[in-house]
Amino acid sequence: MAFRVGIQAASLVVLARMFGPADYGLLSALVALAGILTPFSGLGLEAILIRDVARAPENFRVSWGQTLGVIAITGTLLSLFLLGIASLVLPPTLSPALIIIIAFADLVLGKLVDSSAKAFQAQNCAAIAAWIPSLTALVRLTGLLLLWISPKTPTLMDWAVIYWIGSLLPSAALILFLSRRFGGPKWSSMGLNAAIRSGGYFSLNTSADRTNNELDKVLLAHLSQAEVAGYYALAYRCLTMACVPIHALLLSTYANFFVHGTQGLSATWNYARRLLPRAFVMTLWLALILLVAAPLLPIVFGGDFAESAFVLQYLPLVMPLLLLRYLAGHVLGGCGYERHRAIALIIAATLNFALNIWMIPLYGWKASLIATLTSELWLCISLYSIIFYFMHNEPTCNVAT
Repeated sequence: MAFRVGIQAASLVVLARMFGPADYGLLSALVALAGILTPFSGLGLEAILIRDVARAPENFRVSWGQTLGVIAITGTLLSLFLLGIASLVLPPTLSPALIIIIAFADLVLGKLVDSSAKAFQAQNCAAIAAWIPSLTALVRLTGLLLLWISPKTPTLMDWAVIYWIGSLLPSAALILFLSRRFGGPKWSSMGLNAAIRSGGYFSLNTSADRTNNELDKVLLAHLSQAEVAGYYALAYRCLTMACVPIHALLLSTYANFFVHGTQGLSATWNYARRLLPRAFVMTLWLALILLVAAPLLPIVFGGDFAESAFVLQYLPLVMPLLLLRYLAGHVLGGCGYERHRAIALIIAATLNFALNIWMIPLYGWKASLIATLTSELWLCISLYSIIFYFMHNEPTCNVAT
C-alpha cells in the first residue's frame, strides 16, 4: 500500500513539473471524463463476477469469459462516444488522436486491469488484487521518468502514449496469469442477460459515484480556466492518494459483504459496524496528515501550484463523509439494494452538477468544494436512511440472483 502511494506521488510530481497547471488541468479533465464512462465498460459484470464466484467458485471461468467479452465490445463503443463528448466540452488543445488513445487506455485496457483485480478478489486473493494498481502505476512512472530525462521536450501526446502502454502491458500480463492459474475464460451466453441486468445497477452506481467525484474537474476546465482546473485537480489527487489505505481496507473486505448479504441486511450492517471504528480512526489520521502537508505543495510540485495548497486545506473535510458513504454503499450492494443506492447516487450527482454549473463562474474551485461537500453529505444521509428503513421494515435480504 505504501509502495503504491509512493509510486502515485512520484508520478504526480513528475507530471505536474513537466506540464504545469494548465496542461495538467486539461489532462485531469480528460481522464475524469473517461472515468465517468468507465463503469459502463463491461456493464458491471466485474462486480457480478465477485458476487457469483463468492457464492459458487465453479462459475469462475464462465463469469470471467463473459466479463472480458462484454468489456471488449462496450469499451470500444464508449471510446468512440468519449471522443465526441470530449471534443465538445474540452478545449481544442486536446487533439482527437490524444483523446482516443486515453479513451482506449481507460475504457478497454484499464477496465481489463480492474476486472483482473476483481477476479483475484473473487478467488480470495485480496493481497494480489491490492498490488495490481501498483503494477500499472509503476509502468507509467517508468515511462514518465524516461520522458522527463530525455532531451526531447515532452508533449501531451507523449504522455498519452505512456498512459496507454501503462494499461496495455499489465492487462495482457494479468489475463495470461489468471488463465494459467484458474483456467482460461470461457464464453457462454447462458445467464448473460440476467448478469447484465444485475450488473447494470453496479455500473450506474459506480458511474454516479465517479460523476460525483470527477465532474467538477471537467466543468472547471469547461467553465473556468485550465489553470484553475489544474490547481483543484492536483489537490484532489492528493486527497485521493491519502484515501488509498481506506480503499485498500474496503477492497480487502468487499467480497465479505456479499457473503454476509445472504444472511440479511442486519447481518451485513453488523459486519460493517465492526469495520467502522478502525476505518474511522484511520480516516481522521489521514485527514490530519493531509492538512499539515498542504503548505508543502508549492515546494514539491513547483511554485505554479501555490493555489493548490489553499484547496488542500479544505479538502480533508470530505474524507469522513467519503468513508461513511462507501461503507453504506457496500452494505446495500452486498444485499442487492443496488437500485436504491443508484437512485441516491444519481440525485447526488445531479445536485453536484447543478451546484457546479451555477457557482463555478462566480467562485471557481471554491464552488467545486462546496458542491462536493453538499453532495457527499446528502449521500450519507440518504444511504443510511435506506439501510435503517429496510432493516426495520424488511426481515429478509433482497439479494439479487
